[in-house]
Amino acid sequence: MQYPQDHCSLCHVYAVVGANLASIALHRAYKPVAGLAAIDAGAGQIIYMADNLAFYSPAGGSYHCWIESCDLDLHERELLDFTIGHNRMYALKNGLPWSGALPPRYLWGLFEELVPDCELHDLPPNFGKDKIWVRETDSGLAWMEQHLTEHLNAYVNLTAMALKALRKNKLSSAYVPRPPSDKKLPSHREQHSHMAPHAVRSPAVSRPTFDSGLLSS
Repeated sequence: MQYPQDHCSLCHVYAVVGANLASIALHRAYKPVAGLAAIDAGAGQIIYMADNLAFYSPAGGSYHCWIESCDLDLHERELLDFTIGHNRMYALKNGLPWSGALPPRYLWGLFEELVPDCELHDLPPNFGKDKIWVRETDSGLAWMEQHLTEHLNAYVNLTAMALKALRKNKLSSAYVPRPPSDKKLPSHREQHSHMAPHAVRSPAVSRPTFDSGLLSS
């Protein structure tokens, strides 16, 4: 499997490898998720990645991939997005507007706190660059399952490379995502891109797990 040099289109790789590493490091269950998304670009602008038909198109399209916890012992679901820090770069490279502050380098926290609780058409402008609207779809689930089956060996190798680098401290601690420190996430012992622009509406987080060199071989 060959990856583009532009790491802005590698949300699926970050999701798969990131889920693997988080599961290994924290002894919890995490999974990559594919579906629809929307991000706040500032000044009332919302960038949509909400073309469900993109999962069937050879050219890809406007969808997104992220990570969710799936440990049955957890009461509350976690969301991890290690590519949200690319949002401004991604917007500018695709001719989309971006205003104001940069996005966080990554998002990691409780799903209910990071994802607006509404339908996509009810998403308010300026909902926050430290949040992301996401929704898994049946088409996204089917695509992710097929993608993992087709590229299993590649992801095993990428995960091994990333884990080796992490254990040897080749990655600066500043770039290694950690669970939120301000709130204690429940442990497993406690109860429980392909990103292409779809549309931009006017009148309105994520630290990459690995450097692009590990993900663009």
